[in-house]
Amino acid sequence: MNVASTLPVVAKAMGDKMGVRVVIGGGMARTDGDTIYLPTLPENDGEALLLARGFLDHEAGHVRMTDFSVDKGADPLLANLTNIIEDIRIEKGMGQLYPGCAVNLRNLANHLAAKGAFDFNPGEPDKLFLGWVVSRCRSRILRQEGLVPVFERTNQLLEPVIGPELLGKVARLLDGVGELLSTSDAHALARRILDLLRQEQQQDEPSGKSDESPSSDRQDQHPAENSPSDMDGENGEDAGQPDNRDRSSDGAETKDREKDSLSGERNGSPDGNQEQGNESVSDADTEAHSAGAESRQKRQDFLDQILNPSNTEEYGNIGEIVASELESRSEATSQETSCMVYAGDGDPEDYLDRPVDLHDVRRKTSALRARLGCLVQASRLKRSCAGRSGRRIDHRVLSRLPVGDTRIFRRQEEKTAVNTAVIILLDRSGSMAKRIALAADITLAVADAMNTIPGVAVATAAFPAAGHSVVVMTPFGMSPARTARNYGLSAVGGTPLHEALGWAAVQFATRQETRKVLLVVTDGQPNHTTLTRDYLKRLDAQGIELMALGISDGGACGRFFQNHRTINDITGLPNALFGMLQEALI
Repeated sequence: MNVASTLPVVAKAMGDKMGVRVVIGGGMARTDGDTIYLPTLPENDGEALLLARGFLDHEAGHVRMTDFSVDKGADPLLANLTNIIEDIRIEKGMGQLYPGCAVNLRNLANHLAAKGAFDFNPGEPDKLFLGWVVSRCRSRILRQEGLVPVFERTNQLLEPVIGPELLGKVARLLDGVGELLSTSDAHALARRILDLLRQEQQQDEPSGKSDESPSSDRQDQHPAENSPSDMDGENGEDAGQPDNRDRSSDGAETKDREKDSLSGERNGSPDGNQEQGNESVSDADTEAHSAGAESRQKRQDFLDQILNPSNTEEYGNIGEIVASELESRSEATSQETSCMVYAGDGDPEDYLDRPVDLHDVRRKTSALRARLGCLVQASRLKRSCAGRSGRRIDHRVLSRLPVGDTRIFRRQEEKTAVNTAVIILLDRSGSMAKRIALAADITLAVADAMNTIPGVAVATAAFPAAGHSVVVMTPFGMSPARTARNYGLSAVGGTPLHEALGWAAVQFATRQETRKVLLVVTDGQPNHTTLTRDYLKRLDAQGIELMALGISDGGACGRFFQNHRTINDITGLPNALFGMLQEALI
C-alpha cells in the first residue's frame, strides 16, 4: 500500500494547499462554508479517490469564493440556474489558482458524464434547457470534453422549438460566465437569462388582430382607399356636376374591361378563373398564417414549461451529484476495508482552562531531562575505538604492536544523527478529569525534553475536540516551550482514540524521517475497541513504532499496546518513559 496516496493524506495535502479544513469520517459528504466533510471510503479505491479529489476541489472553491449570504429567491428555476452558473464560475477560478484543480475537476466531470449523471428527460423542457446550459458552459468554458455529447443532444432538441436566434442570445450571455467576479454576479446573470426567456414568450402571445384573415389585414392597412372622398375633385367640386374627364375615364375603363375579356377568351380561360386564382392565394396565405400561429403557440408553451416547471427537482448540481455517490460508496464500505478517518485540527484556545508553569514542569522532570541528556550524547558518539591514526594512544591495545597491528590510537567516531519523528497523543476525555493536569504536564515534559535531541522532530495533540478533530498543542517545527500554554487543557467527552490515530497516520505520511514513533498518553479506555485495534494494526504495518503511557490505568493499555508503561504520578515518569524511548532514540 502506498501510504502517500491514500485518501486522508491526499485530503490533508489538498486542504492545506487551498487553505480549507478537511474532515474524513462519518457517512456524509458536505460543506458548512468553513469545513469540507468526506465520509469514510474504501481503501485504495481509484474511483472513490477520483470522486473525492473532485469533490474537495469543487467544495473548496465554494468555501473560498462563494458568498453563501446571497439570496437566490423563491423561484426554484432561478436558484437552480444560479447554482449552475456559480459552479462554473468557482471551478474556473480554482483552475486558475491551482492548475491541478482544473485537471481533477475535468476528470470528475468527464467521469460523471460517462456515468450518465447529466442525462435528462426530453419531456421536461426545463431540464432540457438546464442541460444545454450546463453542457455548453462545461464543454466550452471549462474544456470538459465529456459534456460535448450532452450539448449536442440538447442543442438538437432545443433549436427547432425555440429557434437558433433565442439560443444565440442566451449563448452570448453565457460566454461571460468565466468573467464573473462574485456570487451576486452569477445570480444577476441567471436572472437576465430568465428575463430574456420571458420577453420572448410575451412576444409570441397573439395580438387582437391575429385571428383575422390576411385580406382583411390588407384592407385595414388602407382604410380610405375606396372612400367616396377619393373620387371627389381636388378642389372640392360637387360630385353631382357633369365632368368630361370623368366620362372619358369611364369610357376608357369600359373599353379596357372588354379588351381583357376578349383576351381571356382567346387564351381559353373563362371569366371566373381570375377570381379562383385570387381565392387560392388567399387560402395559401391563411394556411401559412395558421401554421405560423401554431408554431408560435408551440414555442410559447415550451417557454412556459421552462419557466414554470412541474418538477422542481434540481439538475446539474455537481456537488450534490458527487456527494450522493460518495455517501452510497460509504454505506457499502465495511470498517475493515475503509480508509482511516481524518479528524482535522482544532484550536487550543477553545479548550484551555488553567495556566501552565513550564519552569515547574521542568523542575519536576529534571531527572528525565538528565537521562535524556545522556541519550543526546549517545546519539552523537559511539564508544571509543582504536585506529591506525590519531593524537592519543590507547594503552589498552598496545599489545597489538608485536604482531604488527598498528591500531593503537584512541578515537571516537561520530554516529549518524538520529532521524526520528515523534507524535504524542494526549487523552483529554472525561474519564481523565482528575488526571488531566498530570497527563498534560507529562506530555509537555516529554516533548520539551525530546525537543533537545538533535534529529528528533516532535508534535503533540490532544483528543477529542469538536467535530471529531484533535487539538494540536505543538505542531512539527515549533518548540514545546513556546506553545506551553496550549497544555492547560480541560477534560471532557469520550475517548475516540481511533480518530486521533487516523490524524497521526496522516501526519506521519508527510514526514521524511526514517523512523516514526507514536506515544499515546491515556487511561486506556477507548470508545471503539475494534476500530482502535484495526488502526493500530495499520500503523504497525506502516512501520510506525507504537508505545503507550498509562496514567493510573491499571494496566489497561496493555490490551492495545505491546510496549507500554503505567505511572501514577509524575515522579515515576523518568523510569517508565526512559525504557520505552531508549531503543527508539539510540
